[in-house]
Amino acid sequence: MNTIIGLDEELAGRSTAPLQIFSIVGFIVGARAHLSGILILKKQTIYLTPSAVVRLTSLILFGIGFSQLGISGAILATTSIVSSFSMELICVSVAFLIAKYKVVSSQSKCCLANQSSEREKEDCIEMNP
Repeated sequence: MNTIIGLDEELAGRSTAPLQIFSIVGFIVGARAHLSGILILKKQTIYLTPSAVVRLTSLILFGIGFSQLGISGAILATTSIVSSFSMELICVSVAFLIAKYKVVSSQSKCCLANQSSEREKEDCIEMNP
């Protein structure tokens, strides 16, 4: 490794664990960005507001908690960041489900209000559970 990128053996050995932990961030952030994009596209960004607060709060709490467990250095930082992004993904997922439920619920009510016969109302209920 020393001849390829100028890295000591000791430093390379100490950086493998943080890099392995950080390798999962792409999947977490990708899923969060996908769900956030859908909410932004549907113009329901109000549901995304708590996610930033959740990420910041969980980053601080995980940093304090993991340091109390004896984790330090780069492993502490990467574990805290991955954990806070995971909490934000959970928050955005819940927001996505809430927004989806409210849209389906409002479509069902609108559909029921516009139908005149009982058969049409039953068909509407079957199409929009």
